[in-house]
Amino acid sequence: MKKRSLAALLVCTLTLATAPVTVFADTFDQQIQEKNEKIADLQNQQDSAQSKIEAAEAEIATVNGKITDLEAKETKLTNETLKLQDEIAQLKVRIAKRQEKINKQARDTQVNGSATTYLDAVLGSDSITDMVNRVQAMSTLVNANNDLLKQQQEDQKAVEENVKVNEAKIKELTESQDQLAAQKKDIANKQAELEVLKATLAAEEATTKKIKKR
Repeated sequence: MKKRSLAALLVCTLTLATAPVTVFADTFDQQIQEKNEKIADLQNQQDSAQSKIEAAEAEIATVNGKITDLEAKETKLTNETLKLQDEIAQLKVRIAKRQEKINKQARDTQVNGSATTYLDAVLGSDSITDMVNRVQAMSTLVNANNDLLKQQQEDQKAVEENVKVNEAKIKELTESQDQLAAQKKDIANKQAELEVLKATLAAEEATTKKIKKR
């Protein structure tokens, strides 16, 4: 009877002794599992943040490439515009000088009483030689005037065409400058977003390291 009582007491004691250990072990395993799950979740967030950072950096690189292209285009258009403006100025100077020459020849024709037609030149001649000289002079003068007028018309046309081309270049330059300003604004926004993503990633990494040390 005493033996049975001792056995029962021993079993009871062992049960009471092992119960808290089992409960503590279960709680510790649960804490480890929760910790691992939290670390895994944070690592997923870090991976996501890193992916966003890489995507943002790729976008920034693309925008930087566009900015470089636009700046090169702006420089080219500016040089072309300046060249056209110089050509227009030179043409206008030539036109003005040639116009003075045309006006002078017209005045000389009137002052010298040169015949305005070949018929007047023939009828006003004193001799055959005089007639030939007058006709040749008239022909030379007319040809010279025609050449001057032709050159004048060609230069005036060139001015008009260059002005149109220049206006188109200026318009294109303005559009390029607007695009460049928009691209620079876009890249500034993307860089700001990138800094936020990097700060977020750094915070998540710090949190993960703290959890691992616990």
